[in-house]
Amino acid sequence: MQLKRVKTEDVYPSEGNPRRDFGDLDALAASFALNPAHPGEPMTPPLLVQDGGVYRIVDGERRWRAMRKAGTAEFDAVVCEDWGDADAALAMLATDDKKPLDDAERSRGAQRCLLLGVEPEKVERAVRKKGMARVRRVASEIGAEAETMSLDHLLAVAEFTGQRSVRVANASEGEWARVARECRREVESERIVAAFDEAAERLGVELHGQKSFDTAGYAYDCRADNPEAFEDKAADDPEGAAWVLVLPTVAVPYAYRYVPADTEEKAAAARLREDADRMETTCREAAGSMFAHLAERLLEGDYPEHAMAKAAASFLGDPDNRWSAYTEASEALDAAGYDGTRPDGRITGMCGAYALHDWLGDAVPGGGVWMCVAGGQPGGTVQAPVAVAAWLEAVAAAVEDGWRMGAGQMQLVAEAKAWLEAVRESENKNENEEEK
Repeated sequence: MQLKRVKTEDVYPSEGNPRRDFGDLDALAASFALNPAHPGEPMTPPLLVQDGGVYRIVDGERRWRAMRKAGTAEFDAVVCEDWGDADAALAMLATDDKKPLDDAERSRGAQRCLLLGVEPEKVERAVRKKGMARVRRVASEIGAEAETMSLDHLLAVAEFTGQRSVRVANASEGEWARVARECRREVESERIVAAFDEAAERLGVELHGQKSFDTAGYAYDCRADNPEAFEDKAADDPEGAAWVLVLPTVAVPYAYRYVPADTEEKAAAARLREDADRMETTCREAAGSMFAHLAERLLEGDYPEHAMAKAAASFLGDPDNRWSAYTEASEALDAAGYDGTRPDGRITGMCGAYALHDWLGDAVPGGGVWMCVAGGQPGGTVQAPVAVAAWLEAVAAAVEDGWRMGAGQMQLVAEAKAWLEAVRESENKNENEEEK
């Protein structure tokens, strides 16, 4: 490898360059005038490999194109004797003075380095991302289509095997993260189901499926959120107790315990507790799922407008309220002499994630509220309708920002809306009667 003067006309782009967008070449060429040693040339020489009487670009195609456009006849370049000096290819990922590569370009560059035999650890340092050995394996399995996939997408494919790996690989760049989350949830569910089965086998307890167990003559008794809780409760089962394993679509499995019902009255009360328990659990699961979806978008720089507007308003408060955090922050800025623009309640990064978590936590109604909904009590409590309305508002905002509900969550939304509508109809009816 040596520094040489080469003619611009003797240089040709390499087919392996990952870059597709070369940006503003005129502005780049103008910046070369600042080079004190060789005006009109870049401060960082392009990296070339000699190919007979011509040169192929390893790193610096954008600089070469800018020089050619400006009419530069020759320039300094670092020239490698052959492609065997594969480590040189790393430069196209790490050079500081070039227009940053986008995700697809960075991925193509990393894959090219790996194909040239560059050690995965060196590629990891260049792209600032771990797991390049897995990327190399997955890219070789996928083939040419891997060049259009980001490194994060390829790493997600590498997490799974069989059909799940295929599902993530076939997902578009806009959808793969959601598909990967679904696959992770499926893997976790399978792990938990296996743990429930192992615990049941140790205790000699039969674990029924939802569709195979007839609850007639039984009453709901309690639930176990995980295999450990199941093992603790099942170790001291009442006589005649039966366990049913529940497999939610977007949450981890859990188990219900049923006991023989002495009277129909007790069975009805137990069914009410079971419904309220299901609703509260589904509500909490929905909040966790919403946070996971929205926070991921937020921390990746894709601001979820609808949910974050409500989270910011909840966290910062009303600018017109002198006791709100928004007003306190404004007063602190005034005291500091800051007179610049102030984004209207926009929170990003970790602070945004905290505000999002805080807002969603406040939007989750307690168990007493769901007991009212389950029992169809329009006049249950004064705060219950307010709490349910706040939760439905949070759900609507998350859906507008791309969150997808599972079947159980859609059922709960329908039940909550029907109950809230009944409450409001009852209130309107009472108001009309009072006016008469």
